[in-house]
Amino acid sequence: MNRSKLKRFALISGIISSLWISLAFLFPFITDQNAFGEIVRIGQITADSSFTYQSSVLKRQQERESPIISVNLALNPEKQEKWQPELNILSDSGQFDLSELFDWVKQLEGMEELLKDLAVTKGTLYIDELFLTGPLMEPGGWNFRVEGKVEGMEMASVHLPESISMTGWITAGPEKIEFTDCELSFMDSTLLISGRIENYLKGPREADLRLEGKMGPQAVRWIGEFMETPARLKVNQSLEMKNAQVLWSEGEEARFSGKLLLEEGPKIITDIRYTEKILSVKQLRIVDKNSDLVLSFRLQDKELDMTFEGHLKGATLDRILEENPYLEGEIEGDFQGKILLNNLPRSTVYGMLKIENGFYPDYPFQLANVVLHAEGDRLVVESSSFFWADKQQGSLSGAIDFSADAFYLDLDLAADGLKWEDWKKFRALRHGKEKRQKKVTFDDDPFKFDIAFGGIIRTSLEYFKYGRYRWKPVKGQIKFFDKERTIQIDEANLCGIQTSGHIHFTPEAIRRAFHGSASNQSLRDTLECLWGREDLITGSYDLKADITFQEEKKGDDPIESLRGTVEFNAENGRIYRFGLLARIFSVVNITEILRWRTPDLMGEGLAFNTLVAQGVLEGETLVLEEVILDGPSMNIFTIGSLNFRENTLDLTVTLAPFRMVDFIIDRIPLLGHILGGNLISLPVRVSGSMDNPVVSPLSPQAVGDRLIGIMKRTLTLPFRLIDPILPQEEEDTY
Repeated sequence: MNRSKLKRFALISGIISSLWISLAFLFPFITDQNAFGEIVRIGQITADSSFTYQSSVLKRQQERESPIISVNLALNPEKQEKWQPELNILSDSGQFDLSELFDWVKQLEGMEELLKDLAVTKGTLYIDELFLTGPLMEPGGWNFRVEGKVEGMEMASVHLPESISMTGWITAGPEKIEFTDCELSFMDSTLLISGRIENYLKGPREADLRLEGKMGPQAVRWIGEFMETPARLKVNQSLEMKNAQVLWSEGEEARFSGKLLLEEGPKIITDIRYTEKILSVKQLRIVDKNSDLVLSFRLQDKELDMTFEGHLKGATLDRILEENPYLEGEIEGDFQGKILLNNLPRSTVYGMLKIENGFYPDYPFQLANVVLHAEGDRLVVESSSFFWADKQQGSLSGAIDFSADAFYLDLDLAADGLKWEDWKKFRALRHGKEKRQKKVTFDDDPFKFDIAFGGIIRTSLEYFKYGRYRWKPVKGQIKFFDKERTIQIDEANLCGIQTSGHIHFTPEAIRRAFHGSASNQSLRDTLECLWGREDLITGSYDLKADITFQEEKKGDDPIESLRGTVEFNAENGRIYRFGLLARIFSVVNITEILRWRTPDLMGEGLAFNTLVAQGVLEGETLVLEEVILDGPSMNIFTIGSLNFRENTLDLTVTLAPFRMVDFIIDRIPLLGHILGGNLISLPVRVSGSMDNPVVSPLSPQAVGDRLIGIMKRTLTLPFRLIDPILPQEEEDTY
């Protein structure tokens, strides 16, 4: 056979040290029986000896009788059937450049996709034994075995921040790779690995690895970030592994067990198993001089079986976690349960659990202490105390009964106080929202949870604060029934006003009803409490108010359904620094009608014997049906409306000063004759913005029958309405 015929097939061959590898791609129609040739350099692989081809066998020239490499050809050129050369390699020593070998392995069938994110940049494989046989053109059918030592191998990956270095003994065949005392270095970590990886060429792959060694804080931190561990569960210290084992079956199961020794923390013994459907912690034990805790659980198909035995102190958790927002004191007990996550009320729990100074991260809530006793389908809160928001203290006791469809509550809740702003923050955090609407809507049901509840929580608060308003004390009940919830207020005092009522939540609507009442309360104290201003009005008062409103469907404006009545009665008081009344007096005074001296609201004030007001709430508008001030020097009558949404008012006001008639008779006899001893009433209109109302004189003809009727019913003397600008003789007397 001459060299031109050898060009009909390509050879990729090599000898590295004393090992000669020949990979040939042969084609049919070879007819010569004898040939001689010399291997040449092809690519990165170089042969250093010659070969002969005799009787379908390609041999390396050597002293041995049996060939190191043979290529067996089944020739049948007449039928031109496909033939397959056979490759056989046998060697007891040699070495490979691992970067070149890795590039060649990546070209094998099925390996390119598997190794696409990896690269071997350096290293040497020293061979103690190599055996390879199989069809030359089908690497997937090769049978081989290689034993040797890897030295100085560096492997990089797009998923790793730094390369991995490895030195150690390996044994590889088509079914598995075995590692013996392989030293693996990564970042600030060094591990000794032994074990095997099976079915690594075809899959499904399996691994059984044992690990010993130390991981530095950099590697521990990177693993935590790679696994997207929450910040509060991150460990930032060296970690030593002893007798650690990793078992892994591709697509089926992963398992880790062993001892973890933290440089500044306790010993952790763990056995964790994970599959697509099961997460199992067979054992998680944390031991140091302060703590000895054994925890186990199994989560499968939304069923959690768990046990808790021993005690764990916050000081131990401090030495494990980079941050510890969970526990300052201690948690201890002997507790077990079966928790059905898709149907919590059907869960069962047994044992005792005690917590001291535990925290609920990101929520304004801290458990000072709690003792729980579990009795299967009943959880008893024997005693508990907690801190809420700004160190407000509270307590909870009672029982929770489990049933087939809901939790049934029978609890007593007491607390120093509650601010609506704090509750809104809690709700926003629980729902992952930064802002909540101010009004209570369908989405703002404060006791809306994804779990069904029934029963009652009896509440007692020292105060409840909404904006600048503070009710104290507050007693009530929170009732749960099927899909309905009711917040019932039995007793609450707002600046001397007793309030009660309820908010009733159903899937179809939210209904609210409130009642307010006061008896013989101080006007000065109430207004100072409500508005932070004193010396506005003095006297005692009675109050009765009933208000209802509701939302029939999501998106409804509850203000439109606002309905209610207000009755107010005050007596024996004085009005000081009341801006609206001062404006009215100033307008009347500007007209200089008979040069009447208006009351000094900044000094002695306007005295009254009684002050009566009745109003009706209709949506956003408060209709003042009558407001009557009966004073020693004058009467004031008012009707009209206030619009709270638009912040406007529209009032008709009449002033009837009693001393006016005597003044007129003495000073202006002619006008006194016209009035005939009747009371004079001066009408004005107040309109516009509540913050800056406009007061203007009003014609007597525009006063209206309703206000005149109120004046007739109230005044004991006849009266005459006159135009504040210029009294007219033809005006009617009443």
